Amino acid sequence: MADRISFIHLPRTGGSFIGYATKEHKLPYVDCVEAHKTARQYHNSNNNFLIGAIRNPFDWYVSRFEYFRSARDRIEGGISKHNDLGLDRQDFSKKVTSLKKHLMYGEYCGLTGNLPRFWLSDMYKYCFCNSDGKLLLDYVYKLEDIDAEYRHIFAINNLPIVENISQFDSFRNASIRKPYTHPQYYDQELKDLIYEKDAFIFEEYNYSF
Repeated sequence: MADRISFIHLPRTGGSFIGYATKEHKLPYVDCVEAHKTARQYHNSNNNFLIGAIRNPFDWYVSRFEYFRSARDRIEGGISKHNDLGLDRQDFSKKVTSLKKHLMYGEYCGLTGNLPRFWLSDMYKYCFCNSDGKLLLDYVYKLEDIDAEYRHIFAINNLPIVENISQFDSFRNASIRKPYTHPQYYDQELKDLIYEKDAFIFEEYNYSF
């Protein structure tokens, strides 16, 4: 058990929402670690309970693609550098007209080692694990089950439970887009590619298309 909980942010897993909720004091006992600071970089001097979030890989790639196309105000840097081809949203939208083009770009560049964190499984290991691949977090929750997951996190730490987190305005106001199952996103070739790249995530967290 711990007196406080620290959230490590893997991109596109609701970290901005957690940040807003903590600033608004809606999630007592939760601290949102500095944006995209990894578990390796975080000095947990108070022995806080470390958590992070994961989401279905198929949904994650669509979320990132649509974010690059429409929701950002800068070229990506830091841990997501070059995942947007070094383009702002207008130029990205013109050049990368489909999710397939974006993922094929990642597959091509991955062969040269130029995009070490393009795939979700690689981003997960970078954000949450040590150099040997050992998980440094105490718990990784599934974004899709955020209400039940946070009840569990608070309960195992004997902290007051916060109900209905998914009803917070900052969560409900997330960007609206078509579901990842919409045929505009994935064909069988892309599905097979994601199953290959993120096999660990699918197995560990019981995701599927």
